[in-house]
Amino acid sequence: MPQFMAGESKTAKATMSNPKGVALDYAGFLYIGATQVAEASFRLNAGEEKVVSFPVTMPSTPGTYPVLLYIYSGGQGIGLYRAAEDVVIFAPAIIPWTLVITSAAKVPSGVGQWLMARLNTSICNPRTIQATEKVIVRYRENYAGVWSDWKTRYTYEYTLAPGQTITPSFPLTAYPVYQGDYNYFLIAYQETHEFCLADVYGNTSNVVSIST
Repeated sequence: MPQFMAGESKTAKATMSNPKGVALDYAGFLYIGATQVAEASFRLNAGEEKVVSFPVTMPSTPGTYPVLLYIYSGGQGIGLYRAAEDVVIFAPAIIPWTLVITSAAKVPSGVGQWLMARLNTSICNPRTIQATEKVIVRYRENYAGVWSDWKTRYTYEYTLAPGQTITPSFPLTAYPVYQGDYNYFLIAYQETHEFCLADVYGNTSNVVSIST
């Protein structure tokens, strides 16, 4: 049986013919299981035969489904056809997004000797389908030679098209300073901080270090 990935985009094709002696307009409705996934209108001259295409998005739930095509003409159902083989929908293996911190810089905070960190990043969806994922900005600090545990500073959600790359920039550090904008955080003076990006599956980017 044909196998397809859940949510995958494909084109189904059916060869249709008009056995009547006059031209007719038709409408075809394609179902995978109990769900209509595509429709197409077409006209066939008397005795004409042609291939009709139906753009399809595969079901999101894995399983085995029959493929059914309902044909109407003049508002009347004239045929129901079932594909010779059912289709198998499988869940895709999780292909992790590519998370990279391309550079990190210290920038003045305007608060004494404290600094702010800014991370420049590259985030890519290498999958063949659009996907929505959470990207987590994590950090830890070294105080008096002892590293803290990794902590979450921000969690962002992005929706990317297949192969799309974005390059967001994040201002961050460990300690918040109230200036009407909680997106900016200070790095403690004479400490070393490390930063990375992570996804919800446990994959991480490279780690960058900033010392003051």
